[in-house]
Amino acid sequence: TREPVPLSHLNIGLKCGGSDRFSGISANPVLGRATDMLISAGGSAIITETPELDGYLHILASRAKDEKTHQWLVQLIDRFDQTSKSYPVPAPGRQKIAPGNKNGGLINIYMKAAGASSKAGTQRVEGYLEYGDSLLKKPDKGLYVLDCPSYDQISTPALGLSGCQIVVFTTGLGTSINSGLSQVIKLGSNSTMGLLEHLDFSASEILEGATIQSVADEFFEQIIQVASGEKQTAANKQNQKMLDSGLPFGHHEFMIWKRWADN
Repeated sequence: TREPVPLSHLNIGLKCGGSDRFSGISANPVLGRATDMLISAGGSAIITETPELDGYLHILASRAKDEKTHQWLVQLIDRFDQTSKSYPVPAPGRQKIAPGNKNGGLINIYMKAAGASSKAGTQRVEGYLEYGDSLLKKPDKGLYVLDCPSYDQISTPALGLSGCQIVVFTTGLGTSINSGLSQVIKLGSNSTMGLLEHLDFSASEILEGATIQSVADEFFEQIIQVASGEKQTAANKQNQKMLDSGLPFGHHEFMIWKRWADN
């Protein structure tokens, strides 16, 4: 049963996938500005995808609330790298940037990370979350960093697992992903991508001269509408189409983070 609550009850996950050369100048900065607005209103946000913060964790660390969080952030990539080296996969298989990102115009992980990190806005980093930790058990609201792989089907539900009612998924190439643990809002970086029917909002006006803040203001209202149950997400509309076509279930992805050796 729904009841009125302040924005301080809202936690959003910050996620990107199928990024392109426009993601770092339109969709991701818009999400970063919306993140700042939510945190200023007392809410919280979690950014994840550890490998895709490579080269920019020192920037997040400079905004850390305390020395413990700072040290966790600056050591995060090395710790993740050691974990990935323990997987029974040849070194060439542990790629740091997906083929789709390269097709979208991102030539290395640092270009990808420059855009990905902007989703976190400019607020102080209140703390960190190990995989499976709950934001609801943290004493302070605000911005948190979650250690998790970048793979969409793992990191998207991981944000829900940690307490996010909504995951905002920025994309430049389009994606049909949904989640079994949270609402997923798709924010596009341009208006020419494929799978447009899977988008909820496009930040492409920025490419035509609109300001980041004006687009972020509009997008922030859409986040509130989805959280309030006043607006259905594109992913849920696609689910309904699947059900109406006679399929026995909708599209709710969920995959846990486990070592491939466990398969």
